[in-house]
Amino acid sequence: MSSNKIAILGAGTSGLALAIRLAVKGHVVTLYTHTPDKQHIIPELTGKGYRFDTMAMPFIMPLLVVDLLYLTNKNTLDYFSYKRLKSTGRYIYPDGTLVKGTNNPRLFSVELTRKLDIHPQKVWNHLQLSSLLYELIKPLALENSLHSKGAFMKPLAIKNLTQLLKIGINQPYATFNHKHLQNARATQLFNHFASFLGVNPYKANTLAHFIPHFARFRGTYFPTGGIKSINETLLRLAQEEKNIEIVYQKAEQIVCENKLVKGVDIGGQLTPYDTVVSNLNLDYTYQNLLPNTIEKPQQTNLSKPLVFYWGIKTKHRALGLHNIFFSDNDAAEYQHYSNEAAQTVYSDPTIYLYISAKEQASDAPKGCENWRVMVRVPYHFNEEDLKAVQAVKRVILNKLNKVLQINLQKQISLEVIGKSPSNGLHKGYGTLYQSNWKGATTNNFRASNFHPHIKGLYFCGESYQPGGGMPFNLWSAKIVEGLI
Repeated sequence: MSSNKIAILGAGTSGLALAIRLAVKGHVVTLYTHTPDKQHIIPELTGKGYRFDTMAMPFIMPLLVVDLLYLTNKNTLDYFSYKRLKSTGRYIYPDGTLVKGTNNPRLFSVELTRKLDIHPQKVWNHLQLSSLLYELIKPLALENSLHSKGAFMKPLAIKNLTQLLKIGINQPYATFNHKHLQNARATQLFNHFASFLGVNPYKANTLAHFIPHFARFRGTYFPTGGIKSINETLLRLAQEEKNIEIVYQKAEQIVCENKLVKGVDIGGQLTPYDTVVSNLNLDYTYQNLLPNTIEKPQQTNLSKPLVFYWGIKTKHRALGLHNIFFSDNDAAEYQHYSNEAAQTVYSDPTIYLYISAKEQASDAPKGCENWRVMVRVPYHFNEEDLKAVQAVKRVILNKLNKVLQINLQKQISLEVIGKSPSNGLHKGYGTLYQSNWKGATTNNFRASNFHPHIKGLYFCGESYQPGGGMPFNLWSAKIVEGLI
């Protein structure tokens, strides 16, 4: 393989992982990040004895991180460690019913039987279908680009697509769940897995059903030091690679001529590169880095996250690391955010609560907990409107107070409100909850990892295939490595 001079714009998880993969293959890589500190590379907040992971998805398939250590000939234990969790999460319904997720599919089936009055064999069969979908989808869209020319014409692709069509992938995921489970609350629980891909289960097809396979058969893990330790490890590997240079400077523009990448504008001067990869948000990339003549891929922005970081002065034994408080009507909630005119949070929103102190006591003062509370808000929600933000907070507090039978306001000793960054370095507006493609087989996946008309231009990260969060951002890096 010939050596290329490559620029990667953005030092997120995917950008760091890609830089490492390319460097070990002999490419010369320059990694650009706009900030002189680690704020946008190491995702955490600290204050008053609390530490918060700002990137707080379930950590699944840690071997994708270990693989990078293997490629760089590092001793894993010197760089990264993690543990398998007994519980994958806690699902809490409006009436207080609490379902404990577990890595054991059989035990999970029994738990749903006890709490939701559903036959365990139905749950088990549904999980087996999830494993089958994963094996069929993995070579098509998780390890390779489904947008590549001829991607669906290979013998394996044709075989797998034929099986997928027999399963009935063209029906909405929510319909599929209801058909197989025949239980409203179990259906709502499985609908939730579509959020891993950032899609609406009432519109996205059944391809989303490969997600439960991760949490139930592959397991959920917690890295020592918290989620931020993943990027810490990748940054350390990148700093130690001789073929990687990290430049703390903002890229002004990706320069293209005659459908060919020429380089990157840094501080008003062209720095030539053979290949440029954007690890920045899709909207930011097309609106700020590429010429206006280059058309942005079609996407549908449904909503965006609003996050509250709360230091809580007491412990709540009923809660775990990952907690989901379900809406009273998930169909109505998704419909609410599908309305482009929506300006407010849904009246009874799904709440995602992450408490890393449950697994790492040092993340909060003794007897306290660090709550990262996230809800969806409309895409056009004004995060600068303090009254609107406080209105969302009241909705959250009212819901949690009612379900947990507490007075949460009196327990909050620290509050930081997180915003969706518009600089493109992280998720950006709408990235978590969008479906970029409307085809029968691709509406669960995001924008392509390469530009179809500009040679040498690639994309990785949460806006692009196969999606955001772990392990998709690491797979994204692996896909782009293969394309380059």
